Amino acid sequence: MILMGNFQQVSPYEPICFTEAEVERILQQPNLRRFTGLRDYIIMLLLLDTGIRLSELSALLLSDL
Repeated sequence: MILMGNFQQVSPYEPICFTEAEVERILQQPNLRRFTGLRDYIIMLLLLDTGIRLSELSALLLSDL
C-alpha cells in the first residue's frame, strides 16, 4: 500500500490523483529565480501536463524535443 496526499491507503495499481489545490501547492515550491528551481518547475509541468512517466522523462534527449 502507498500513502499519499490525504494519507488514504490505495492499491499500488490505482492511480493517485492530486486535487487542483495540491497541484498549485506543488508548483509553488521551486525557487524560479534559481536554475535548479526553474528546471524542477518545468519538469513538474511536463509530468503533470503530459502524463509522461518519470522513466520516460529521464530517458529524453535534447534531440527528442
